[in-house]
Amino acid sequence: MADLPSQDAAAPSSLAVDPPPRSSRPTSTSAIIARLFSTHSNFLVILLLLALNNLALRLLNLPLNRVIELRYCNDYYRKHDPFVIEPGGQIDEGLCKIDPVQQKLAWLEAFIGTSITICDLVVTVPYGAISDRLGRRLVLCLNVLASAVLFAWIVLVGKIHTIPVEAMIAAPFLALFGGGECVFVSTVFALLADSSQDTGTRTTYFAYVGSLSYVFSLLGPVLSAAVMTLNLWTPFYLGIGLLVASLPVCALLPQSRSSASTPPPYRVDADEETSLLHGTNDGNAPIDTLGAKPRFHTRILAHGKDTVQFLVGKPRFNYLLGIIFVLAIASSSTDILTLYLSKRYHKAFAQVGYLLSLKAGVNILLLTIILPSCLKFLTLAKSSQVAADFIAAEASFWICCVGSLVLALAGNLWLAITALAIYGLGTGTFVLLLSLVKSSVANPEGESDNGSGKDYGIVVIVRTIGSLLGTPIMTAMWITDLDLSGGTFGLPFLTSAALYVVCWGLLRHLHKQWAKLS
Repeated sequence: MADLPSQDAAAPSSLAVDPPPRSSRPTSTSAIIARLFSTHSNFLVILLLLALNNLALRLLNLPLNRVIELRYCNDYYRKHDPFVIEPGGQIDEGLCKIDPVQQKLAWLEAFIGTSITICDLVVTVPYGAISDRLGRRLVLCLNVLASAVLFAWIVLVGKIHTIPVEAMIAAPFLALFGGGECVFVSTVFALLADSSQDTGTRTTYFAYVGSLSYVFSLLGPVLSAAVMTLNLWTPFYLGIGLLVASLPVCALLPQSRSSASTPPPYRVDADEETSLLHGTNDGNAPIDTLGAKPRFHTRILAHGKDTVQFLVGKPRFNYLLGIIFVLAIASSSTDILTLYLSKRYHKAFAQVGYLLSLKAGVNILLLTIILPSCLKFLTLAKSSQVAADFIAAEASFWICCVGSLVLALAGNLWLAITALAIYGLGTGTFVLLLSLVKSSVANPEGESDNGSGKDYGIVVIVRTIGSLLGTPIMTAMWITDLDLSGGTFGLPFLTSAALYVVCWGLLRHLHKQWAKLS
C-alpha cells in the first residue's frame, strides 16, 4: 500500500546553529553525558517516542499491500480456480498480479489513504486545542492508541475471511478518536517548542527530528521486507507491539501545555497565545486574557477571517501556493509506486520494499550533501540566495520530469531502478519552495517574521489538499492503465511528468517577475 500520510514532510537542507560558548576548563566525558541527559532528558524521551512510532508505521505499510491483495485474490480464485488456493488460504503472489485483483486493490488503498488523511485533518485543530488545554501527553496517548486499534482492525479483517474485505473501510474512521499523522506531528513539534529554552535549541531539536524521520524512511522498508519474507503477519505484530510500547513512553513525557491553557494576569501577545499548530498572529493586536475566552467556533471563524485577509495582501505568496498545489498532485504518483513496480515487473511486495529503501537513500544523500553543496555554489555564483533557490527548484522540476518519464517507459527492472535514482535527485523541490516562501519573493514589502508560522501552516494545508486530490487522480490513471495495457503504459507517471513541466513553467514565470523587480 502507498505509505500512509506520513511525516515524510521535507526539512530544510541545512541548519546552521551557533554553538554554545565553551568553558576554558576541560570537561570529562562522563560529565558531558550527565549534563546531556539532565538538560535534554525530555528531548530524548520524545526521540524514543518518534523512533517507535516511525518504525511501527514503516513496518505496517508495506505488508498491508499484500494483505489486501491476498483477500481479493482469494475471492477471485474461489470463483474461478479454487485449486490454486493452498491450505490456510495462501496463494502464490505471482498469481495475484492479475488486473481484476490489482484494480480492486488500488481503489481500496486509495480510499483508505484518502479517508485517513481527511479524518486526520478534521480532528487536527480540535486536538490541538485539547493539547493546549489538557496537555500534550493525553493527545499523544490517544493518537498512538487509535493507530494501534486501526491496524489491529485491518489485521482482523485480513485474517478472518468471513468478514468482507471492504470492512477495512471502517479503519480510517478510527482516526477520529485520536488523529493520525498530522495530529501526531503537530503535537510533537508543539512539545518540542515547549521543551526548548531558546530558538537555537529549538532549531537543533527540529533538525534531529527530521533526520530521524529520514533514517527510518531508509531502514523501515528494508526491515519490513525482510520480516514479511519470513511471515506475512509478523510485521503487523511487531508494528502494533511497538505502538503499544509507545504508551508507557508517552507517560514519561512532560505534562506540558500551551500558556493559553492557564491565562496569566496580564496581557500577552497573540503569538504566545496560539499553539504551534495554529501558527502565529500578526502580533499587532494583543489579546486580553483577563476576560472570558471566546467560544471555540468563534476562534475558528476569527482564524479563518485573519487567514483570508493575510492571503489577500500577498499575491506572490498565493502564486507559490498554486505551484505547491500542482506539485502535490504531481508527486501523488508515488502513492501507487509500490503497486506499479510489483505489477509491471512481477515482483513480490517484499522485493519492492528494497527498491523503496534505495529511493529513500537517494533522498537522504540529496538533502544532506548534494543540495546544500549545489546551493552554496549557486549562491556564490549568483550572489543571491533567492536566485540560487529559483535555479535549483527549476532544475529539480526537470529532474523529476525526466525520472517520471523514464519510470513510465522503463521496459525492465534495472531501468526502473535507474529512474527511481533520477527521480530521487529531484525530490528537494518542496524544500526549495519552502525557502522561497520566507524570501523576498513572497514578502516583497519586507514584512516581519511574525507571520512565518501562518505562512507555513497554510503551505502544509494546501499541500495536503493537493495530495487529497492527487491520490484519486493517480489511482484513476493507474486503473485506466490496467484497462488499456495491463499497466505497461506508466500512465500515472506520464501524468506526473506533464505536471512537473507545468510547475516549472509557473516557477519560471515567477522567477522572471522577481528578477525584473529586484
